Amino acid sequence: MDKNFMLDRLESRLSSGMPVLVGFDSYDCPWCVAFRRLHTSHACLAVGLDRPGNIIYLTDAYYGKALEAVDFDVLEQACHFYALFDLCDASRSYTDWQTTLQGMLTSPSNLVQPGEVAANLRSYAETYLHTGIAADNSAESSSRFKLYANALPISRIRFSLFLQLLNREAHVPALSRAAEGYRHAGEQWDLINQFMIKVMCSGNKPAGRVKIHRKMCEIISLEEQLLEELVQLTMQAGWAQ
Repeated sequence: MDKNFMLDRLESRLSSGMPVLVGFDSYDCPWCVAFRRLHTSHACLAVGLDRPGNIIYLTDAYYGKALEAVDFDVLEQACHFYALFDLCDASRSYTDWQTTLQGMLTSPSNLVQPGEVAANLRSYAETYLHTGIAADNSAESSSRFKLYANALPISRIRFSLFLQLLNREAHVPALSRAAEGYRHAGEQWDLINQFMIKVMCSGNKPAGRVKIHRKMCEIISLEEQLLEELVQLTMQAGWAQ
């Protein structure tokens, strides 16, 4: 989701005096230190926004946090849903979202082209296979790993929801398959992250890394196929009209 779009929505809602529900994945909940022992996800209320300072203010009854300042970039990476407490008009038309998807997949000016995605993921998988993740037992290192590793599952789930939204009006089988495929990929990357932490904490053994690498390659192949189908779909004449 576009950062400015999300900031605009939050700012508009919070300035009217209404809080916004935001949800964290358990790995990135700023107060949970037990990972999945307590919950798989956690919701709290956003009650204030310092846009120039890039700070969002959260309150949470479960953890007894009256007002907690959190860097918005951290929230953006960790938050996999948010909810507004009223009905609102659609911000963009269906055709606008179609055009957005088409530009995302076919524009030559994009920093990363669709054909490079699988190659980048395979490079990530190969690096993990050969080096693994060193456990230095520091909170900073653990937090950094969770932040970057969670970008994979969260981005897939978000993209799946976006494709589902498009398919409500398009009713295109390829979109439905892609939405389901990316949802599955997001869940699998999340499981991989859990196993990576387990292997890291048990000595970073090569046998464990081999199993994880094999699973990574399976997911990457699936994503490569899904992305190729989406590119072909958006290049069809009249699709975004």
